[in-house]
Amino acid sequence: MQARNAVGSSLKSSIFSVLAAKIPDPPVNIATTLIDVNVVGLTWTEGSYNGGSSVLDYTISYDQGTNSPMTLTSGVTGSSYTAMHLMAGVTYKFMVQARN
Repeated sequence: MQARNAVGSSLKSSIFSVLAAKIPDPPVNIATTLIDVNVVGLTWTEGSYNGGSSVLDYTISYDQGTNSPMTLTSGVTGSSYTAMHLMAGVTYKFMVQARN
């Protein structure tokens, strides 16, 4: 890199390298635990490849069989989440997405 103004150009900077991050692998070993009639605990393990950059957080989504996932929450920094206020008798399909 080098700077330039009306008088001229600077010397070039030293060479530097950057590793461009890729999308991380999805979380694995997702497990659910029924805590109460309308409360489910979710746990997971980080995927094997973080994309070259640490996973920042996770987004939890669910689908009630409509094939239209809804985001339940985002910004989860740990590897567990408690989903509350679920409707009894409804089947929920949970999905966890990593972000780096």
